[in-house]
Amino acid sequence: MRQLKSCESGGLKSTLTELILAVSGQTVDTLLGRGHAPASACIDVEAFRSFFSDKVAKVRLSTESAPPPTFSRVRAGVMLDAFIPLNSVTFWDAIGRLPDKSSDADPMPTSVLKQTADLLAP
Repeated sequence: MRQLKSCESGGLKSTLTELILAVSGQTVDTLLGRGHAPASACIDVEAFRSFFSDKVAKVRLSTESAPPPTFSRVRAGVMLDAFIPLNSVTFWDAIGRLPDKSSDADPMPTSVLKQTADLLAP
């Protein structure tokens, strides 16, 4: 799998969190309030495309021998017939209620999600 190089540390970037930081032009220092980073020139369109193409290929390879998914019928009376639009107050309330802890299973640490939530807010 092709991985993305970091301009600042020279290290390899392979996590979703690091990719978001690179594409948004932010760094861990920026998120911790230690200054502002210019948009990164290290991540070009081809590297971005290649990262996700390789990621999809890897997932397909690792799941090709998996059994097909199974589905079961929903119980009588259970329905999901409408969605409620998410407004910014509800969004920020939900973000604020998230615990400050994360695990290795999280695709993005909660602290990074909270600090970049303004990029996702409605």
